[in-house]
Amino acid sequence: MKSSSLLLLTLVAVLSLCGTAFATDYFVATNGDDGWPGTIEQPFLTITQGTTVAQAGDTVNVRAGNYAEGRLDFYRDGAPGAYITVQSYDGDLAAHVTDGI
Repeated sequence: MKSSSLLLLTLVAVLSLCGTAFATDYFVATNGDDGWPGTIEQPFLTITQGTTVAQAGDTVNVRAGNYAEGRLDFYRDGAPGAYITVQSYDGDLAAHVTDGI
C-alpha cells in the first residue's frame, strides 16, 4: 500500500511540473506578422496575438516600439508556478498605447 501511494504522489508531482517543462517563449515586434509563429525570427505583430496563444508557463517577449492596441485580454489562465508572463525583451523599451477602448 505504501509503495502504491508513493508512486501515485510521484506521478502527480511529475505531471504538475510538465506544465512548465514545455514553456514557450513568444515574441512580438512592430515589424512582425500575426500570421507568423511568434518566434524571435518571425515575431507576432500584436501583443494581443501573443496573449491569445500563450499557455500557462509561457512568456510573451515584446520588442522595442509602440503598440497601439485596445485593452489586452488573456484568453487562458496561468497556474501557480506556471504564470503567463508579458515582458519587454532583453532591455528593449516597449510601450502599449491604448486606442481609447
